[in-house]
Amino acid sequence: MPSPRTLGEIVDLLGGELVGEPSVAIQRVATLEAAGEGDIGFLANPRYQSKVAESRASAVIVAPSARDVTDAPRILTPDPYLYFARLAQLLSPARRARGGCARTAVLESEVPDSAEIGHGSWIGPGTTIGERVIVGAGCHVGAGVVIGDDTQLYPSVSIYDCCRLGSRCIVHSGAVIGADGVWSSTREQIPGAPGPAPTGRTAWRTVIPRDNVPDGVPANRVGLWLGPHAHLVHYPIAGGAAVNVVAIVEETWDKPGWNARGDYRRIAERFNHWPSEVKAILAAPQGWQKWALTAVDPAGSWVSGNTALLGDAAHAMVPFLAQGAAMAIEDAAVLADSLRASPSDVPAALAAYEAARKPRVAKVWNAAKKTGEHYHMDGTLARLRDVALGLLGPRLVLAQNDWIYRWRP
Repeated sequence: MPSPRTLGEIVDLLGGELVGEPSVAIQRVATLEAAGEGDIGFLANPRYQSKVAESRASAVIVAPSARDVTDAPRILTPDPYLYFARLAQLLSPARRARGGCARTAVLESEVPDSAEIGHGSWIGPGTTIGERVIVGAGCHVGAGVVIGDDTQLYPSVSIYDCCRLGSRCIVHSGAVIGADGVWSSTREQIPGAPGPAPTGRTAWRTVIPRDNVPDGVPANRVGLWLGPHAHLVHYPIAGGAAVNVVAIVEETWDKPGWNARGDYRRIAERFNHWPSEVKAILAAPQGWQKWALTAVDPAGSWVSGNTALLGDAAHAMVPFLAQGAAMAIEDAAVLADSLRASPSDVPAALAAYEAARKPRVAKVWNAAKKTGEHYHMDGTLARLRDVALGLLGPRLVLAQNDWIYRWRP
């Protein structure tokens, strides 16, 4: 168990201004929600002041501006989160490593048997890992790093090349950014974040070498074929050496994954009544892969405290405007700006990122969904769509999406 310290001792060691009884003993640090008697919590974001009143913590760490947020004993400091992390190190004795490396860890340096390396972590070349070191899941330890004995890296920490850490250090990550895709595991840490939902469509993909592209099918530009409840797109890749083909059909198959084997007979049957050029495209490749199209509602929560979702993890969308990766890049730009503007209050920075991104992402998400509905129209609606496309012409059709393509952070 951690060795308890009084509030007076803590302030003497770490600084800050104490308001309240100095003899109150603190056993451990905890979040405001989880804290109980003998625990100390922290408030870094004024948005969560109500949590202080609800907390059972014996004391709380707050900024000077929140001096009067509670009658409980409190430590005033300009950076409550940093103080909280330093106090965690003070109260927590070195944890004993169990030893062993997770199968998913990537090791490019020797690791002692007493060290513990978590799932998905990477240890770079030329790195020295001390005895009983604990590396949490998802850590990135660069090349030429030195980590002393009994040091612990919490999950998702990155250590840059050639850094040196002493013995018995505890390293926390300031934030956890879940950019881990539509099947995100980070999403489970965000209360109110919806999971992926099937869209009732599957994507079938193949690549055709340029020499095998059927006659009459242009290999040097994008082709889009629309029909009832399906569409097909093809475009050049690899500098024109091949053509990528993606067919989208409506079906209830919804298994997770990205590369299930597709049965040519099924996709050929689905497009049996389409133009001869489409059937020739479908017959040209040697094999198909398929995956279910799933979406994540962007209206759900993206952020909880120091954890945030980014890209498909927060708002996976159907690909009918080709904006999934683009939205993730935009997210990253706005997130960087938010963290730069509020480096000492990570929860506030992440909340600002979510507030800034949600309106635009929701608009793009819905536009992509609507585009898919237009592509798959049937009967009279399809004929009206085709007439409208013909009257508008390619330039005006593209201009309708200028609000997407001309965005700047």
